[in-house]
This record gives sequence, C-alpha cells and structure tokens, in this order.
Amino acid sequence: MLIEVIVFLLGVIYGFLNPGKEDRWKLFKRALVIGSVIGLILGLTFVFLLLPFGFHPLFPLVAIAGVFWMVILFVILTVYFAVIFIVGTFVGDLLESLRS
Repeated sequence: MLIEVIVFLLGVIYGFLNPGKEDRWKLFKRALVIGSVIGLILGLTFVFLLLPFGFHPLFPLVAIAGVFWMVILFVILTVYFAVIFIVGTFVGDLLESLRS
C-alpha cells in the first residue's frame, strides 16, 4: 500500500510541476514499453542464472514460458502503477489550475 501512495504522490508532483495538461496517453504507452523491457531483461536474466544448474530436455520450453510470464507480470504491474501515477497527474493538474 505504501508504494501505491508514493506513486500517486509522484504523479501529483509531476502534474503540479509540469505546466499545462499532461499527455497521459504518451505516459501510458511509455510505461508499457518500460514494463515490457524490464520483464524481458529479468526473464532472460533468470534463465541464464538457472542454466548452469543442469540441463533438462524440457528446459528450453520451460525457459521460454518463464520469460513469457515474466514479461506479462511486469506489464501488468507497470500498467497498475501507471494508472495510479496518471490519476495522480489529474490531481496535480487540478491543484495547478486552482493555484492560478
């Protein structure tokens, strides 16, 4: 719960400090790309870390499935936090408009 509050507050600060309305669709697309890249990097890292512990005939299939699910997991987490951040930018824009 604490990380969600931090992400929300960062969104409020971002929306308040950046003048004008934010391009929220651009923020969301950027979050999807970042989540996919991080998931792919971590998935491949785990595969290469587990490779020295022995090879099994099903290892390539399991490795591909593991990388796939790691990417899916990080995309879901990134979308979750991106939505919280974007809601925070709405609040920050509202505070910015009230200040003027």
